[in-house]
Amino acid sequence: MEGPSCLADAVDGAAQEDGGHLLTYAELSAKSTDAARGLAALGVRRPHPLLTGMRRGCDWYVVYVASSRLGVPVAAMATEKYLDPDARARRRNQFLSLQPQLAVAAWQSSASKAGLALHRLSELLCTGTSAASLPELPSDVGKSDALCYCYTGGTTGRERCVEIHHGMALHELRSYPAALRLRPATRDSSPEDAPRVLQPSSLQWAAAVYGQLDVALAFRGCAVVTAAKQRASAGDAEIKQEELVSIVKERKVSVLGLPPSLLQLLAPSDFLDARSAGGYCRLRRLISWGEPCPSAVAERWGAGHLPWRFLDVLISTEYWLTFVSYERDENGRSLFEPVPGVKTFLLPPALEDTGAMESKDDLSPSEVGEGAVGELYLAGDGVCRSFVHGGSTGPKAFAFRQLSGLSV
Repeated sequence: MEGPSCLADAVDGAAQEDGGHLLTYAELSAKSTDAARGLAALGVRRPHPLLTGMRRGCDWYVVYVASSRLGVPVAAMATEKYLDPDARARRRNQFLSLQPQLAVAAWQSSASKAGLALHRLSELLCTGTSAASLPELPSDVGKSDALCYCYTGGTTGRERCVEIHHGMALHELRSYPAALRLRPATRDSSPEDAPRVLQPSSLQWAAAVYGQLDVALAFRGCAVVTAAKQRASAGDAEIKQEELVSIVKERKVSVLGLPPSLLQLLAPSDFLDARSAGGYCRLRRLISWGEPCPSAVAERWGAGHLPWRFLDVLISTEYWLTFVSYERDENGRSLFEPVPGVKTFLLPPALEDTGAMESKDDLSPSEVGEGAVGELYLAGDGVCRSFVHGGSTGPKAFAFRQLSGLSV
């Protein structure tokens, strides 16, 4: 079994904190296994997705991991009322075009109008049912299986549906400890030592949610979910900085990822406790992601006297954790390094101009060296394999190139 469930089964401690609700790894493992069997009993199978319309939190996390146990991708709809109704309706219709099998939701209208069977998590849990009467869970779920579907508009202004596979999540689970230079918790770690990762994003920006959960899983830590009314993610126009600062302090967040546009509205002193000597703070890693990081932001938040390490992470819906920067050049630009497992190729301008990029022949790109100029290609488990158009996936929906024997 490969995917988020592999770590959910392997560690102790708190997996997610959602207001007054706490979900331990043991509970996440047991409930997601029960829910997976409940879904299998309803006939849920690969490859069509499972639609969810639930408030992000402990119950949704259980359904997400349950679906991953089956190798069934999740299409997760956001439920926050502050979101633009037209945007929510468009995303609903986009997910329905993927022909989901059924819906696990807290609402009725959208699922019933689409002719989908609607179930709640409580109906899926098979507690008290004889294991012999329940379907066996698949044992062949691997990194090539689809994990979820995420839409991205990003800076291109064109919405695209990306098929995320298990290998992308596994890549992050393996890479984050080295990338953030932080040790994961162990079974012998005290609860106070386990990393606590803020999870503030809406499922409208699903890739951010999955990424934040991966950070928590990678460190065997706890994902700290903010309430639906608290808007503290990229794409939110009206952010209450005071609430964010209060959450980070009161809920003892130690790993925090924010877009630089939000960091510009805050000050490092906001997270320091002025009552203690030197300004005590539980924050240990501060990540800039989602947008290019201006040099002024990096200098301000990366000052050496601060109690956290500041890093700039290059990440997107199409390629997950790929490049990390702890340092800047003399012009203030981030000096990115690829994380282990990411393969980089540079196609020089000469090859671009010849049109060789469209060739099916195996190309031999130049080494990626200092000062080299060209078009950068990425390969590896952290890179998506296809976009989805009208429910179809595959090479025809994605611009594959063959470089050194790898599809990039």
